[in-house]
Amino acid sequence: MTPDGRTDLRAHPVRGQSFGTGGQWGLAALQLLSWGSFYYAFAALAVPMETDLGWSRGEVMAAMSIGLVVSALLSPTIGSLIDHGRGRVVMTAGSALGSMMLILWSVSTDRWVSYGAWIGLGVAQAMTLYDAGFAVLTRRLGEATPPALMRMTLLGGFAGTVFIPATSLLSAELGWRGALLVLAALNLLVSAPLHAWLLRADRVASVAHHEVVALGATALAMARVPAFWCLILAFAAWSIVFGSLTFHLMPLLAERGVAPNVTVLMFAAIGPLQILGRLGLLLAPSAAAPRRLGRFLTLVLVVALLVLLLAGGNIMLLALFVALYGIINGMMTILRGVAIAAFLGRAGFGSKSGLISTISGLALACSPFAAGTIWDLGGYALVLALLLGVAVAGAAAFWSIGRAAPA
Repeated sequence: MTPDGRTDLRAHPVRGQSFGTGGQWGLAALQLLSWGSFYYAFAALAVPMETDLGWSRGEVMAAMSIGLVVSALLSPTIGSLIDHGRGRVVMTAGSALGSMMLILWSVSTDRWVSYGAWIGLGVAQAMTLYDAGFAVLTRRLGEATPPALMRMTLLGGFAGTVFIPATSLLSAELGWRGALLVLAALNLLVSAPLHAWLLRADRVASVAHHEVVALGATALAMARVPAFWCLILAFAAWSIVFGSLTFHLMPLLAERGVAPNVTVLMFAAIGPLQILGRLGLLLAPSAAAPRRLGRFLTLVLVVALLVLLLAGGNIMLLALFVALYGIINGMMTILRGVAIAAFLGRAGFGSKSGLISTISGLALACSPFAAGTIWDLGGYALVLALLLGVAVAGAAAFWSIGRAAPA
């Protein structure tokens, strides 16, 4: 407790819960498998599924949107469970549940069965992806968390690079249903047992009372903290930009007359550039100081969008945008993990992170559709102008944290 009787939101990590570099790399490797199975596999299987079942593109894409919304809504609850020492149960069950839902997806011939599978996969996403992993690491490692977050995001960053081509190859050999069964087996036989083993030290009884912050109490406490709202605005702004560009960058470049092979190359370069950004932080961890890193990234995002808005069809300027965007996008994931702990405290990290992720996740899920609607009204010039405004608002929010909370 603080001297004035309020809950101390900067508690120390749970004693006896830390684990070595090997365990951290193991948990990071499981992020690669979870992201590849529960997120990126959809990109590889959407078109084969659409062709086989005769569904419209919108009907197929709705499945992923459903999953993202469910994941966002469940993030605070999942984070609270991890805060209470249930990280092992959460992540192990998430891998097993995801496996079952991949099997359900593989046998679906009806849209509603497929959507039901993606409701379950949204739950699995909330239980296994970065938010859950970050909460487990923060609870275990305390001040030593940032390097572990960097390792986790470094390996997780390879998920699309590995699983999109691998899943496409499996689909070509076994069909999209067979590919899903292989992914289900990997999660049930590899991911679930390894989560259970790596997190075997988690014990609910080991959580001290002063280190547990109930979800409702966390929400009420955070509502009174200006830094909480600043972080919500900053990360929601990033999610809007990322969600829009992920699905609209390739048609935007095509609209500007960029050759198809160059468009594909530019889009494909974003993944390796994200990894390059994360690797840079891993090699120079002092650069991950939350306030300095956040101010830098939010400012560079504004510059990158301004370059894209003004570049027209100039290949050099477009390449500059891709380089800036890819590198800072990789770093932004790390920023989210370290900034929440730095500005809001580590106690109850999962609950706090989950509350912020709910808003960011909903923004991410809605932004592709919103950007498409805006394109109908005024083309990509209007879309980019609005995204630039969103990025400026996000940067202003993060820069104001220096006056709102101590680091």
